[in-house]
Amino acid sequence: MIISALPVHFRAGSFRAEIRDYPGTERFQEWRDADDEYVYRRSGQGEEIDKVFAVSLSEPAGEARSVQEHLDVLSNMLFSRLPEVIPELNLQHRGRPARLCRENARNDLVVESISRAGLESTGRLVGIRKILRTELEPRIVQTSEEKEIWLCLSFSRKTLLPPIEELISREFDLCGLEVATSLEPRRRKVLAVNKETLSVNAEGEDVIVVPFDECRLLGRVEVFSSLMIQALGERAFERYRAAEWACQADLLAGKKYLEFLKKVAHYFSQKQDVELVPGLHFDFKPLVSLPLGQNKTGRVLPQVQYCFSSDRSATHPFPSRGLADFGPYDQQTFDKKRPQILVAFPVNLQDVAERLMRSLRDGLRGPGANRLKSGFAGTFRLSGIKWALCKIPLGKQPLASRMKQALKEHFENNDAPDLALFVVPDTEPMRDSRAYLASKAYLLSQGVPSQAIREDRLRFYDKQFQYILENVAVAMYAKLGGTPWTVHPTQPLAREIVLGLGLAETGGYFEAQKRYVGITTVFSSDGNYLLAACAPRAKFDDYPQVLRQSVRSTLQRLREEQGWQPDDLVRVVFHSSKPLRNNDVAGVVEEAEAVLADDFCFEVAALTVSQHHPFKVVDPTAKAKHSFAKRMDGKRGMANVAECVPRRGTVIDLSGHERLLSVHGNVLAKREGEPLPEPLLIRLHRESTYRDIDALTRQVYHFAGLVWSSTLPVALPVTIFYSNKVARQLCRLDELPDWTDALIDTKLRRSRWFL
Repeated sequence: MIISALPVHFRAGSFRAEIRDYPGTERFQEWRDADDEYVYRRSGQGEEIDKVFAVSLSEPAGEARSVQEHLDVLSNMLFSRLPEVIPELNLQHRGRPARLCRENARNDLVVESISRAGLESTGRLVGIRKILRTELEPRIVQTSEEKEIWLCLSFSRKTLLPPIEELISREFDLCGLEVATSLEPRRRKVLAVNKETLSVNAEGEDVIVVPFDECRLLGRVEVFSSLMIQALGERAFERYRAAEWACQADLLAGKKYLEFLKKVAHYFSQKQDVELVPGLHFDFKPLVSLPLGQNKTGRVLPQVQYCFSSDRSATHPFPSRGLADFGPYDQQTFDKKRPQILVAFPVNLQDVAERLMRSLRDGLRGPGANRLKSGFAGTFRLSGIKWALCKIPLGKQPLASRMKQALKEHFENNDAPDLALFVVPDTEPMRDSRAYLASKAYLLSQGVPSQAIREDRLRFYDKQFQYILENVAVAMYAKLGGTPWTVHPTQPLAREIVLGLGLAETGGYFEAQKRYVGITTVFSSDGNYLLAACAPRAKFDDYPQVLRQSVRSTLQRLREEQGWQPDDLVRVVFHSSKPLRNNDVAGVVEEAEAVLADDFCFEVAALTVSQHHPFKVVDPTAKAKHSFAKRMDGKRGMANVAECVPRRGTVIDLSGHERLLSVHGNVLAKREGEPLPEPLLIRLHRESTYRDIDALTRQVYHFAGLVWSSTLPVALPVTIFYSNKVARQLCRLDELPDWTDALIDTKLRRSRWFL
């Protein structure tokens, strides 16, 4: 395995530094602003907490300090001083996350793509650019007996746009596009273009007028696409977009990425004997290359086995085959053997709706059909389905109003169904469908989960239809309260409860941002869904108290429902995409003690599972997979995908508390020329009392293969994947008038209504 990082080799075993007491914010800032020394404040654990390391930049001063024992000081010093010690790179410091950036203006993706597409570059495109940005970040790792510093490399594209006055002079229409103003860092929408000003606003605010020179267009995908369509035309832009994807693949996909990475690494390898500070020199080693093996730093975990029976005798490595062969995990205990399913559709889509019902009832037949052959009832071992129809009349009213009114009339004369299916017209934007959202909210208030499917997914029987229908069926069964499958883990001695922490933001770019957090899902160690512990949603500042209350109520409920016995060992594991603070973990332990300490032994482990980090893992031996996918030209067909992508389950040890886990493999590759995927960075919190990082990493791997909205795995453990879905949907529903989520934690507590 090759990792996108260069080890930093210090030529001496020590450096000189003076250690001072921290003098307070104001004085420390004065030290930082001085030109003759570098200062670093150490915080955390150890003997030198809240001490300041001062390193002279003119001549060695202070006592000798061990390089190996002070890598945190040197890593921060490298980050701070690299732009000065290698000035030809023109590195710039960037804010959060802290990175060093180099922008290569000569590598312009727009120019390359226009040439590749055979288009003519007009004067309107001058200044519209996508340049290559290289980001550098020092990280401390320990893949062997000693720690070392890696300089991690990552690559991206930065969009550059001309000044607004220039775009207006070229007759670009800017209305509806996003701008940032010098008045405040809020993003606003252009409403009108005046002679020398723009009229802009944010949602819920008055319109303001801002001069051209105090605004700039944001380099977002929507803004860039709008300008390119205006300059090229829609048909030419489609050609451009396919060419841009191909040009990007030449740099960031498969072996091309590896070649470029080696080229950049070779440049750094030429930088020998660089003086970081007087008396301390360094250079760069070759790219990190780690062997795979059972007792090596890198290894591949065994393929996940999915379980389809409570006695764990029925297992299969593929959920689709396992369902067909064995049926769902809980078929013996599932109590809705003849569920009533309501199908709601606009009257002009009745033929499409009937096709959906017929396919779910009878299963799929014909050449190439190998999914859901027995239909919904046969696959999930049900005795049958009671169908009900809700026709939505045509009219001048918005679709949302007509759908909701039709549902209300149906409920007045009929019993509530177990599940509702919506056929959503192509004209309705599915992601932000107000019609579906309003109807979903009404159904949830009646204790009924719902599932939507777009019209265009049902009109044509192509190769993909069977997979779409199978995914819909799996989500339907989960929303009915069923458990399609679990994973087959090693059986822990402890009663292991794994909780996902959800985080969502609402408000968009044109109104105030609101952040909501809460514990939203709970699993047992085999992934069996126990309950949706919908914590009271709270603003981010109130998060610690909400977390403590949620842990207490969740443990109390599970203790009663599962009949925990005295002296049981209970292990509480948290999965979160955002790092927990020390106070958060301490609060969790305190609440667990209050509920469990008298009768139970308990352990706590807090994991941060992140997709945002500078590491990429490359497998030079991994050949491309020839499969049905989106081709380089944007059309669907057979293509080569996932070249050099590590096998799913590849683990790299970074330290005693950090692991890299590759979860994509060639399973999640959807398009030819996709950039190399990022692995998950798993970090164990220092306050955790359970510290088996390998067992916890294996658990994350199992949960990344456990999702009930599809038969394919996902790129996050479902503890986080589900909890983020819950939090996002509750935030969206909260925008509707008269919405309350009280019933979510009662009637729908065991339903996966959010899938």
